[in-house]
Amino acid sequence: MRSPTRRWLTGLVAAVLADDGTDPWPGAVPRRVVALLDAMPAPARGAVRGAAAAIDAYAVSRTGRRLSALDAAGRQHVMASLASHRALLPLLDAVKVPVLLAAGTERLLHHVPPPSAPAPEDPPLDCTPAAHWPTRSTADAVVVGSGAGGAMAARTLAAAGLSVVVLEEGEHHSTASFAGRAPLDRFIDLYRDGGATIAVGNPPAGTARRPRGRWHDRSQLGHLLPHT
Repeated sequence: MRSPTRRWLTGLVAAVLADDGTDPWPGAVPRRVVALLDAMPAPARGAVRGAAAAIDAYAVSRTGRRLSALDAAGRQHVMASLASHRALLPLLDAVKVPVLLAAGTERLLHHVPPPSAPAPEDPPLDCTPAAHWPTRSTADAVVVGSGAGGAMAARTLAAAGLSVVVLEEGEHHSTASFAGRAPLDRFIDLYRDGGATIAVGNPPAGTARRPRGRWHDRSQLGHLLPHT
């Protein structure tokens, strides 16, 4: 017997994916969605589940039945009706992202064979766990975060001859460890809170040039990068 959580999730996944039961892989998507929701912070997880409950309630109001009790045509009728109301579109947006991320992973696993060649070896990297780092140490520069921006900053400073320390909250992920995992599993492991923190706050857009200019003018390391 399915749990209440799996029941509403199965109906929602089938509705979002327009699943007619002809392919086997959509049946594994709910499990992937649960794993992604479990990695999210409580507010984001609650928002997705609240939106899913609202969509199910909308289905009941339109048809007298929950999504999980409808056939493929009935689910698509409900979703088309929901999408026709602009004010209700945020409900769809809230649930589409986790469902489509999970669906993309399952479809890939069912249709694309795993790589047969072994993963390439990573270049030597001096990684020291925080518990083993000395109480005091010195460096010319400290870069917080080893993402796309931090990695390039650290590389540029090191190439200029500076001693550089990079602080990273996450674990060390090798190419081989990533190659052996499903795409969504990599995503959950790589990003804090399953990547859901991107939905929180109001980040500025198109202002990267100004902070970079201030850094160039005020820091003593501005000469290492051109002022553009």
